[in-house]
Amino acid sequence: MSKEMQIEEMEKVVSDAFYEAYNMGCDPCVNTVAEALYRAGYRKQSEWISVDEMLPSADEIRDEYGELVPFLVVEKDTTQPFRAFFDGFAWGDGFVKLDVTHWMPLPEPPMMKGE
Repeated sequence: MSKEMQIEEMEKVVSDAFYEAYNMGCDPCVNTVAEALYRAGYRKQSEWISVDEMLPSADEIRDEYGELVPFLVVEKDTTQPFRAFFDGFAWGDGFVKLDVTHWMPLPEPPMMKGE
């Protein structure tokens, strides 16, 4: 996709988000636009997302086989990120529920030589 097409697509996403926020009568347009851009794929790979601002959408939490997708998370009162799952209701590591404060999608795996 050309850079012009990406810019046009992003402008439409931003325009649609502001229009939606205006019609809803909500003041926090910035959060609406940020979420719309995130959902459209315009995000920095290393950008942490507060669980107070947004949670993973239903189409992000499961892969094509119906398995839960891991996310990189930070739990309250911790300093080291780790992987966890979100089932649409709560965060967990496969054993216990977690008090996650921030999350981000895992980065794409590196390209191997010859791929």
